[in-house]
Amino acid sequence: MGRVGGLRHNDNALSPNKPPMKSPTRSSRPRRNAAGAELAAALLAFAVLPLAAEEPAAAPAHADTAPAHSATAVVNEADGLFQKALAARKAGKTDEALDCLEKATELAPDRTDVLFELGTLAGELSGPRSSIPLAFKAKGSLERVIELAPTHTGAREWLIGFYSGAPWFVGGSMKKAYRHAEVLATQDAGKGFYWTHRLYLQDKRYDDAFALCDATLKQQPQNLFASYQLGVTSAESGQRLADGRTALEACLAASVPYLPGPDVLCLYLGRILEKQGDKGGALARYEEGLKANAANKDLADRLAKLR
Repeated sequence: MGRVGGLRHNDNALSPNKPPMKSPTRSSRPRRNAAGAELAAALLAFAVLPLAAEEPAAAPAHADTAPAHSATAVVNEADGLFQKALAARKAGKTDEALDCLEKATELAPDRTDVLFELGTLAGELSGPRSSIPLAFKAKGSLERVIELAPTHTGAREWLIGFYSGAPWFVGGSMKKAYRHAEVLATQDAGKGFYWTHRLYLQDKRYDDAFALCDATLKQQPQNLFASYQLGVTSAESGQRLADGRTALEACLAASVPYLPGPDVLCLYLGRILEKQGDKGGALARYEEGLKANAANKDLADRLAKLR
């Protein structure tokens, strides 16, 4: 979710069955959709309070007219604030956007699109500003989205990132992160795979990470994203290095748009080759990766260290 507790939420959750959706947000505007999911726009109806049953003894001449701040006016005002917030956020005016969103939620406390926008913005700002109140606002807003719209995968992805990255004193909880990932897997198998695997790596549960990749590849042998994650697991764990190398080489040869770029693939391949004792092969992969993306600092650092 931005950074909470030092972990950046990757809203570009990749599906093993289809190319990942590029976030319309946290690139030009802050990346959200967590996850690539579309924002829900469920607006609950505003009920107009009934008039008293008895007729006032001396009603003013305008007593039968609509209240000045009618339900329609509230809806329109909330929507205007929401649109203003989107424009401000896109322009990098985060404080203005935050203010508009908070005012919009006061007027329309059950609008999931407003709550989602507020939760993601608060989450992105909480880390850089070291703000506990913003972290709580992010968690509370996104949990409210899930209460109102349980199938809102974007909010659930953000919550997984929050719970797995936030420190305990602002509500971080790997148990809750796994719980949301389990539900997500029933709603979107690809996103569920991505987040469950990510949590396994974070917890260094490498056997479980491999098992998840193997199960997916058994059902879908051509699933390159599962192959990529198998290779990442090999590079991180130092286990099943031959399998990981083969998987990443297949990804590199395929050159499909929904996988990370060749620089990232070469980085993981180089790490595997280093662990296999193939220094020359690792150097070649790091150099190949830098040709694809000279700005990749991880590759440059690995190359400099190995030379």
